[in-house]
Amino acid sequence: MRRTLVSCLLLVVLIAAGTSGPATAVPRVVLIGVDGATWNVIDPLVASGEMPHLAALMQRGVHANLATVEPVNSPTVWTAMATGQPPEVNGIASFIVDERDVQSPRVFEWLAHQGLRVGLYQYLVTWPPRPLPNGFVVPGWLSGGPQTAPASLADVFRYDIADIRSRERFHDHSFEELARKPAAFLDLAKRFDLDVGAVSFYALDNLSHRFWADSFPADFDAETRALLEPQYADAVRNGYRAFDRALGEIVAGLPEDTALVLVSDHGFQAHGSPQRRYKFYLEDRLTEAVPPGDDYELQGEFGFIINRVFEGPFAEREAAAQRVEAFLEAISTEAGEQVLWVQPIDIAPRPDGHERGFVEWAKQQALTLLGRFFGTGLDRNAHGYVIGVPLPALDAVWPDGQLRIGGQLVPARELLYADSFTGDHLETAVFAAAGPGIRGREARGALSVLDVAPLITWLAHADVPAGLAGTLPVALLDTDEAEARPLREVPADRWPRYPVSLPDLEGADLDGRLRALGYIE
Repeated sequence: MRRTLVSCLLLVVLIAAGTSGPATAVPRVVLIGVDGATWNVIDPLVASGEMPHLAALMQRGVHANLATVEPVNSPTVWTAMATGQPPEVNGIASFIVDERDVQSPRVFEWLAHQGLRVGLYQYLVTWPPRPLPNGFVVPGWLSGGPQTAPASLADVFRYDIADIRSRERFHDHSFEELARKPAAFLDLAKRFDLDVGAVSFYALDNLSHRFWADSFPADFDAETRALLEPQYADAVRNGYRAFDRALGEIVAGLPEDTALVLVSDHGFQAHGSPQRRYKFYLEDRLTEAVPPGDDYELQGEFGFIINRVFEGPFAEREAAAQRVEAFLEAISTEAGEQVLWVQPIDIAPRPDGHERGFVEWAKQQALTLLGRFFGTGLDRNAHGYVIGVPLPALDAVWPDGQLRIGGQLVPARELLYADSFTGDHLETAVFAAAGPGIRGREARGALSVLDVAPLITWLAHADVPAGLAGTLPVALLDTDEAEARPLREVPADRWPRYPVSLPDLEGADLDGRLRALGYIE
């Protein structure tokens, strides 16, 4: 009788161990995010032996075309990838966002709730950070401040190009990231003894936007080719070679049984014709002329100048919006020509007597649609927005002219920087994976960014919340193991969200990294 009782108890323990989440000895999983990586650059370099580490990963595992989601911009895609949910569910479809706007838990939270040690090194839209038990969060470039979780990590290497205003420095900083980040991530992974980790690289996106024409001149007309700089003729390909070295360093520093998943958010292609993108530096002068207080905040200075006027008493908020409008409209060339089209966007209902006419309504609708096209959603709770759109007069001023601002003539270089974007997003992204649970497959497969979160969860021997839009890509998995260990679902409300950690909101610049990156389309 006693032996029977012991046997029954043992059976119960074994069943519970197989159904209640991950065991303590789980294989490690590492997600390597490569913003902007594209097969049309990778394939020739792999074929010529110039990306041996990625080639080795592909040869011992799988690789695939990764279908992305709309709109094809980095915050949207990386959030869809981590949540397994599309933008209309997870709440992220724009650059003007932060962690508090994310409506769906990410895979990293699911895993932390199940007892795994999880670390995020510069994953996008993770500021303010949600502290993960026994893990860490170092937010990516779309951050409004230096906060990390734990706070002791604030001094680790960050992708920060706030003070860069030349092609040379954009180029050099990209290679600095590729050189420094692998060792920093491996140090964190070892320090926290991670079960699951993610590290994101942004250099290839940065280089591809700015140096595509220099690297692939045949894609452009003679007028564009005449303006190219020979020293950057191999900038993009050199970036991929440097990333491959970074990948090799990461692989060498991880246990041999680590499951590796490498993904990009989109590919790249020629833009067709160079697109000038202005990045403004007006914040100090604007806030001096129109102190923000509780009325408004400057949210973006790349491409468009975006000011959000907070919800509140109509008369007060409308007056603040009009002061911001007047400041921006007064910026002109030395000859007095206006350089910004300044347009309010109404969000809160307007009371009787303050309605807009049809023409004004039509202009607002047109600008809202333009913003969505460039990945800027103006739909957060607000009284409204004041938008500044560059006019052609700026082209004549940059780089050596002057602008009149606040009654003074100021060199244009102090107030703005112009980038020439020749690389554009391509919808097909990159996927490669190898390690325990991943099958060997020579042919290139296909999956969606929404399938990445269930895949990471399965590789970590963990459960997923029910109702995901993404599915486990079983065609890429070891057949026997996939059949023996199907992905387990639990109720979607099983795990509550971890709270964001932001001890001091005062003075936090919600979009400082956005202005720094030079990328908000």
